[in-house]
Amino acid sequence: MINDSVANQPAAVGELVLFALGTCLWFGVLAGLAERMLYFLFPRTVGGNDLWYAAFADVLFFLALSVPTLVVGGFGWHAHLPKIAFFLCAALFALDCLFVLWPPFGHRLGQMALLSGGALLFALVATGLFWRFPSPLTALGKATFPVLMLYALIYLGGSAWWSSHQENVKTAALRPRPGAPNVLLIIMDAVGANHLSTYGYVLNTSPHLSNLASRGLLFEKAVTPSSWTLPSHASMLTGRLPTEHHAGEYEWRLDGRFPTLAEFFQKNGYRTAGFSGNALLFNRRVGLARGYIHFEDGSLLQRLLQTTLGERIQTRLARANIIDNLAGRQDAGEISRNALRWIRHGSRPFFVTINYFDAHEPLLPPTAYFHRFSSRQSPPKGQYNWPEDVQLSPTEVKDEVDAYDASIAYIDEQFSAFMNQMEASGLLRNTIVVVTSDHGQEFQEHGFMFHGKGLYWNLLHAPLLISWPGHVPGGERIPTPVALQSLPATLLSMAGIIKDPFPGPSLTNLWTRPASAQTWPAPVSELAEMGASPRFPSYYGAMKSVVTSQWHYVQGGKSGQELYACCDAEQRDLASTAFGASISSAFQQLLQRSEPVTPDGLRTALRQRLQYGAAKQPGPVPVNNKEKIAHRERMNDQLHALGYVR
Repeated sequence: MINDSVANQPAAVGELVLFALGTCLWFGVLAGLAERMLYFLFPRTVGGNDLWYAAFADVLFFLALSVPTLVVGGFGWHAHLPKIAFFLCAALFALDCLFVLWPPFGHRLGQMALLSGGALLFALVATGLFWRFPSPLTALGKATFPVLMLYALIYLGGSAWWSSHQENVKTAALRPRPGAPNVLLIIMDAVGANHLSTYGYVLNTSPHLSNLASRGLLFEKAVTPSSWTLPSHASMLTGRLPTEHHAGEYEWRLDGRFPTLAEFFQKNGYRTAGFSGNALLFNRRVGLARGYIHFEDGSLLQRLLQTTLGERIQTRLARANIIDNLAGRQDAGEISRNALRWIRHGSRPFFVTINYFDAHEPLLPPTAYFHRFSSRQSPPKGQYNWPEDVQLSPTEVKDEVDAYDASIAYIDEQFSAFMNQMEASGLLRNTIVVVTSDHGQEFQEHGFMFHGKGLYWNLLHAPLLISWPGHVPGGERIPTPVALQSLPATLLSMAGIIKDPFPGPSLTNLWTRPASAQTWPAPVSELAEMGASPRFPSYYGAMKSVVTSQWHYVQGGKSGQELYACCDAEQRDLASTAFGASISSAFQQLLQRSEPVTPDGLRTALRQRLQYGAAKQPGPVPVNNKEKIAHRERMNDQLHALGYVR
């Protein structure tokens, strides 16, 4: 803000413009400081440097208010520029603070109306006071302006420097074991094994992954810990089930109770880095960056538009059909380049995790790849605005499948380019490469689209390829169902790190001691009660799944339990048949005892059920209980708060 003369008497247009810009800048810095204080007083899901981006975004968003202010002033209202700027900034400042105190989950109209009304009332009162008492308020602005600018300079500039400095300090302190191999973990977000030609899909979507499989190990039945990103990633990094770490269940972030794979690699002298295409749910905010010395969770634009105000701006742009995708979304090519740049920057052994997000909705692959699978001109529009329980026509479903396959083909080629560059740089000579996914996708095979709503095979069957020339067999396929929760124990074992805190078992046993497959524990997947529609199995209660070589058993959901032959299209539920009921009861008995499901254990339990008769089966979970409905709404609200559901 500037001196009293601007507020008390007509001034030159230049002074008025400077006043408007100064007012916007003053409010922008103050908003960032206010958010920081409010998040301290009322903790939310905030992590890492989220508040740094929030402060930077606030400065930009409030400065942007100067544009409409000057436009209005251009219509002969120059004398009113100070009041216009003050009114607009006061309204946005109030809205920003109210969003922190009472986040508008799901952008419900009633709540948004209350928040907007509250912000408008605050702006009117504040502007009225400014109109009535311009001198003291202008003096206050003039006195605090240098202080706020100094704070912004120190906080925005100092925080960025400190983060870079800490990364250098941590890297310099590493003491790796001589000869330690590099470890590269690539997670193709939302890529189901059933759409990879490497796993028998009819279309040639993954020739380069097939080439990798020919030089390493392919696990035919790798099973994800859950059917959506947050709990699956948390389990892959901790080796724990979702009901143990609670990320995506009640806590909605990974807390510090269990060590992560990145933490343990760093402890053993590794440079650790993560490069995430899924900036919504594989990020600092939800606690998944713990242990990574360097972590990139989205482009600058992405991070700015995931702030308190940015997320609302992006949603409004999408609803107005101005944007059809996550603004600033990084594709596999850009993420690969960022990862390669960082890897080349140091000489110590590295553990790098890469998340490719291209096969996650909205599905918008490059046109050249889309035309390989579809005769349409471009992928379907409006995906960003689809409701969570969207229902599509058969033609629309096919268009989405085509876009999905094209996205996978794009990831496959970018993966190949990345690996070729790694090899040309000599970085693959002693590198363990693991390629997998966090979950698959449904395309209305069971009445709903996409993922996170049930535990069907399409959602749980992940690719799992491991390559380390000279150390693992080439071209070998392992049919035993395995859990991705075993990755931490497996990678540390392969890297020669014997003492680790992860439960395992290490998958190395399956190719070094094949007889271990006879007693291998069946993989378990879990899904918390969630979902906004009765179409979703998870709407009716928490779910648990067990996969064996012969069966896929699902507990919970609408029917109470389901049983399918493993592993087919799962259109016929066998739980209601006489023999299927006995098998389901055997699974239920083992799960109630919290025992690992092994082939011998299942045979014993089944023999008992057949001998003494099946126990009474649980019926559908009631849905009219107010507490359960309230819990489900809280779960949906948390998804909205994370920016994952719109």
